[in-house]
Amino acid sequence: MDQTTATIIISIAGIVISILASFIVATLKIGEYKNKVDQAIRDIGEIRKEEREIRDKVIACETSLKEREPLTKRKSPVTLSDRGNHVLTESKGKDFVDSNYEELKLAVEKTNPQTSYDIQESSRQIMDNLRDDARINPIKEYLFKEGMELEDIIVVLGIYLRDKILKEKGIEAKDIDKYIPHKG
Repeated sequence: MDQTTATIIISIAGIVISILASFIVATLKIGEYKNKVDQAIRDIGEIRKEEREIRDKVIACETSLKEREPLTKRKSPVTLSDRGNHVLTESKGKDFVDSNYEELKLAVEKTNPQTSYDIQESSRQIMDNLRDDARINPIKEYLFKEGMELEDIIVVLGIYLRDKILKEKGIEAKDIDKYIPHKG
């Protein structure tokens, strides 16, 4: 074998060894990156699982907060909150007041209210006086299922009755504090 052939063989062997070494290094690097990608996929799966758990907890907290939202807005005048309006409708309390409005209004008027506050308090008292009336049993059933107190709905029904009476007198809810009936 002459020198040129030996040099060619050595060069080819070097190239083959370099290619094999590069292949081995590339295979190791690809394996390393595959492990990193596999780990990233597992991490993303865990993050998604945690995200779903956090979302479920946020929804539960939001629901709990809504259930605890006051039924009234404590400002002057006292008004029903969104939850108060929801309870008024869902409990069928609105239907009860609407169906018995003339009777309830007459009972309030018999107390001879002098101010809008008097109308408010008389309305609440009239509703409180009905706590043993069989007509409100469906409302009580709603309260029982919702874990609410009778006093809660009495306040809600009283405000709704007050608002109906004052509206009939042409008084806007925002003007309740200004109303003093004329004696005549």
